[in-house]
Order: sequence, then structure tokens, then C-alpha cells
Amino acid sequence: MKYLITIIILTNFVTAYAQINFEKGYFIKEDGTRVECNIRNPQSNKYPLTFKYKKPGSDNVLEAKIDNVREFGIYNSLKFIRAEVKIDRSSLKTRDLESDKNP
Repeated sequence: MKYLITIIILTNFVTAYAQINFEKGYFIKEDGTRVECNIRNPQSNKYPLTFKYKKPGSDNVLEAKIDNVREFGIYNSLKFIRAEVKIDRSSLKTRDLESDKNP
């Protein structure tokens, strides 16, 4: 009997934990078109390469690659912008540093 109760409790816990939340957000395509949708929260502060979303009124989960999107975000929560930037690759040794401030 204890075994059966344990299985029921664990099953309910796993089911509750496995639910996926989609939050109201948007993404901007390469051509500048803004798409309003519900985006699955990436649940991390890392740099996602893809994200999953649903269009309003649809249950189909779609996936977009960051290579095809300029920006995506969840309202009042987070925003990811794809950009090319210059990175300073100066030496860690102070005697090897240059006087030029540009990266």
C-alpha cells in the first residue's frame, strides 16, 4: 500500500513539474516584421540559439533559430538582441598593452 501511495505522489509531482509555460512576447524577423506570440521562457540567462513559440489562438509549438531573428523577448521579463560587436582582445600582461583604446 505504501508503494502505491509513493507512486501516486511521485507521478503527481512529475506531472506538475513538467508543465511548460508560454508567456506573452514577440520576435522581430530579419526583414523587420514584428510577430506577437507566446514564447516559452528559456529559464536561463545563457544565450539561446533557438526558442519555442506559439501564435495566438494556436496550440502548435513552433521553433525559431536566432540566426533568422533580430530580437525576441517576453514582455516585462527579458529581451534578447542579436548583434555583431567588436571585442577587445588585449593582452593580460600590462607591459604588452597598446595605447590605442579601440578594440
